[in-house]
Amino acid sequence: MTQQYTDPYHCDLPSRLRGTAKVMFIIFGMPSLIFYTLIFLVPTPISYPSYDALIILCWAIVLYVFVRTYKNNKKILEIINSVKLEGLFEPSNSDEIFSFYHNGYLGIDVANGTLVCIRNINTKENLFTNNVLVFGFDIHNWRSCELSGNQIKINTNDPRVPYIAIESRRASILFEKISIMRNQNFTYPHSFPGWVDVKAQEAAEARGLNLIPIKY
Repeated sequence: MTQQYTDPYHCDLPSRLRGTAKVMFIIFGMPSLIFYTLIFLVPTPISYPSYDALIILCWAIVLYVFVRTYKNNKKILEIINSVKLEGLFEPSNSDEIFSFYHNGYLGIDVANGTLVCIRNINTKENLFTNNVLVFGFDIHNWRSCELSGNQIKINTNDPRVPYIAIESRRASILFEKISIMRNQNFTYPHSFPGWVDVKAQEAAEARGLNLIPIKY
């Protein structure tokens, strides 16, 4: 599968409208669907065909969204597992954060001085997307790291993808650990970013995802 570049920051008016609709659906639509689906399960003395059809429709929408979300997150987990290797990238559980809403991940290996950041792209305009960014970082191939509230942002050396960000309540502690790693001396016998790119491409291709090409 050929890698295709997709602008991760594309946000014209139609994109904003789709993004707003997505947020409204997740915040208000899904809870309402679940609520009314449960209400519809209450038995009634008289059965109406339209009533039964509405129950089926609500359940179908809820199940579809949950199944697609589960599959998307499973694909991200499979990519994460593909780039983990003893002596290169072995993050502890406390040094990993997941973003369920954006299907994102950030993991740091404080012993080996490596980071991996993964994000589904264009999730603001599409409920589900097959475009994914995977960055493998050592301490040399990124410009800086910033913390803003619960968002940690890594500024890259790729002019087309100048930064990648993940939101989590644990962002501050990972930011401090990355800052400490930045001031230590690590040696790398092989190109960690290159290795991550190869393994991520293999995993993405096997799962029908488009791995957006990046430059370090």
